[in-house]
Amino acid sequence: MDVYLLPGLGADHRLYERMALAGHERHALDWPELPVGSTLADFAKALAPRVDRSRPHALIGVSMGGMVAQELAALTAPQRVIIISSWKGPAEMPTPIRLLRGTHPERVLTRAFMQHTLPFMRWQMGVEGPEEIALFDALLNVHTVAQLKVQINACLNWAGPPRPVPGLVHIHGDHDRLMPFAHVKDALVVKGG
Repeated sequence: MDVYLLPGLGADHRLYERMALAGHERHALDWPELPVGSTLADFAKALAPRVDRSRPHALIGVSMGGMVAQELAALTAPQRVIIISSWKGPAEMPTPIRLLRGTHPERVLTRAFMQHTLPFMRWQMGVEGPEEIALFDALLNVHTVAQLKVQINACLNWAGPPRPVPGLVHIHGDHDRLMPFAHVKDALVVKGG
């Protein structure tokens, strides 16, 4: 089966370098550049032509990738959608994130701000050890600040998938700092994750 891998916000295919999927054909999808005001549905529409709908396939997405995977499912009809450390809609977002919807906090984002908050961002993402730190720091430079702003705004204002996703599997750690577990429903829980 073909497996399409969608990274998290600001990341790329390197997020999945260590993932072994024996017996499956891996296809890592990187985020396209989209204009200001784009939605997660727009990201899904831009990625849909890269998915071979004529073959059995699955979508796996982390964080923003999980949200886009749910949007993409409506376009490509996968056999399975697996979301990891993600949300199934705004109801699963913590209150502080929901309060930011429509306020455009991404406008304050600059490279200098990112460098200044780097230790906090590493902690929030659970990045530990030299290899993880090196990958995280490298991923911070994958996208322009303008594209990161587009991605952040699209995530904050996501209304959820257009319809329920059949066969959805949600995997979520109960110690997730970025996407806290408190409001997440119907997930396979990774204890201590």
